[in-house]
Amino acid sequence: MRAFSPRRGLDWTSKYRDLVEAAKGLNVQNAIIDGEVVVLNDAGLSDFAALRKAITRRQHDLYFVAFDLLHLNGHTCATWHLRIGGKSWPAL
Repeated sequence: MRAFSPRRGLDWTSKYRDLVEAAKGLNVQNAIIDGEVVVLNDAGLSDFAALRKAITRRQHDLYFVAFDLLHLNGHTCATWHLRIGGKSWPAL
């Protein structure tokens, strides 16, 4: 599992080591998941200042919010449709 920055493609695996370790528990061979790393404040809102501190000091405060599954186990997910009320995407 590796973590990359979206704009420049920088390898941020060591920067987000706890999230990378947690992602290893996903039941996938390989995946590309688009999302955002956040830290929540006491009101449950994303807090950018707290995120900057957590990256170096409080990794356990980081959350990865996934909003797009682009690739899964050798297949592009662009043509998949989320089905409501029936079967949905494979469980990760």
